[in-house]
Amino acid sequence: PCGFLGLPPGNGLIPQAPLHTRSLCTKEMKEIDGVQREVYTKCEEQRYSGLLQAALMFVALAVLTVISWIPVGSLFGVLLYLGIVALHGNAIWERVRFNFIKPERRPPVPSVAKVSSWRQTQLFTFVQVGCTAIIFGV
Repeated sequence: PCGFLGLPPGNGLIPQAPLHTRSLCTKEMKEIDGVQREVYTKCEEQRYSGLLQAALMFVALAVLTVISWIPVGSLFGVLLYLGIVALHGNAIWERVRFNFIKPERRPPVPSVAKVSSWRQTQLFTFVQVGCTAIIFGV
């Protein structure tokens, strides 16, 4: 509905929500199924940052001329960095990576070890990547 009204979306950056949630958590590295994983031990709950982000979206509209002075290359770099950082721990990205690893070298994570057919997992991943490409391509 925001697009129809010409308003900015409530969450202007796609990887922001998982990154924000991850930043509020206390985590430690543990070896699970032979793979080093981040394990969350405690997560702080607070609701002010979502409200502040929504308010800053409207402030950004007011200072749009100042924002236009930021070089586009810098913005691309920041968004690229955020996107790459968001890939860590993403299930789709892990399954895409596992397609390029020899079957005997794949770690025994649930998306590999607890499926009846790796071909079905590949098909499911292909459908997800295809839908993502359609969403962002259109």
